[in-house]
Amino acid sequence: MKVVLWATIIVPLVASLLGCLGYFTDIFWLFWLGAALAFLNALLDTISGMRFPWLRIGAVGIGVFTIEPWYFGAAVGLLIMTAIEALIMVASGRWRDLASSSE
Repeated sequence: MKVVLWATIIVPLVASLLGCLGYFTDIFWLFWLGAALAFLNALLDTISGMRFPWLRIGAVGIGVFTIEPWYFGAAVGLLIMTAIEALIMVASGRWRDLASSSE
């Protein structure tokens, strides 16, 4: 079940890191790569039945209305929410449970 570990912990962390690095260094292909990974993570979470992404939708909505252009704001909101969820998962120690169950 190493795929579960990758999809649940590593993809959101990498997406957030790439998006943050791209945003603050003005390397926009890196930012959009992070945003695409964050979108893929949100899509896979929704398809797998984890939960409906109300918080992500709220963060995207706030980004749309506060940052111009709207699609850039949506990506920023999604990246921020993905980073928060990934950090909560790492801080809560859920990655240890996933890693031990994958062996």
